[in-house]
Amino acid sequence: MSMNELRAMLSKVKPGDYVTAFGKDTRGHEVTREGVLLAEPQDMKATHNGAKVAAVRAFVGAKGADPERRQTWVTLIPDHGFITPAAAPKAGEWIHGEIRNIPAVRSARLDVRSLLLWGGKGGKRSSEPTDGGTLAEITYAGSGRYEVRAVDSGEVLLNGALQSQVWWAHAPEDDEHQDQDEPEQNEGQDDRAKAFEEGRSLGLDHGEALDYAASQVKAKERTSTRTVTEHGQPVYHVRTGELVGYWTPERFTPIEELSN
Repeated sequence: MSMNELRAMLSKVKPGDYVTAFGKDTRGHEVTREGVLLAEPQDMKATHNGAKVAAVRAFVGAKGADPERRQTWVTLIPDHGFITPAAAPKAGEWIHGEIRNIPAVRSARLDVRSLLLWGGKGGKRSSEPTDGGTLAEITYAGSGRYEVRAVDSGEVLLNGALQSQVWWAHAPEDDEHQDQDEPEQNEGQDDRAKAFEEGRSLGLDHGEALDYAASQVKAKERTSTRTVTEHGQPVYHVRTGELVGYWTPERFTPIEELSN
């Protein structure tokens, strides 16, 4: 396939379209990404068979994902890549598989609101959903765990790892809950994203920075809702979110003193 043929393929898709793209990731490994074309593809040079060749970088991921994230990049090389329109998943069609395969989780973003319809826990013995389709949100909870929480009630429906088997479906685009409590949600997402970047600036790796961000958000939530006890105001560790003591205008009391 020539570069002209590749450009002909690209002319049939535009940002916002649902596509399938095959090419190479940033490590040079073959990769297939299916999702929304997030931005206009860009011309670039890539190494192929030991030589620099003309190529195109496409950005494919979950709706709302940041095209600057490398996890969305696909390098299309004329004789080793393609991009084609694909049928977008229909809302309400049940999918059974690991949490890692939910598009928003694959995007590795902290500030994308990831709505889905929850069908319950899965597994080898699970043949159908056990939940009727509760509108839920999935977020990273720290320590390699992901939390699925009901949008209406705030109930935690699952706290699982990437390999946890679940039933889920895409949420309708025009769902009446899409804009519910949006300002408050965006504030929490911004806090998490800022904490993640702070963690990276401290020299933490990607996983450690995710845990750091989760603990920072939890600490802030506790601070905003905490009440004065007989020992004073609770004080939480800025990195782990754990209770370290109590504060009053007169003194700080370490938790160790109270546990002795």
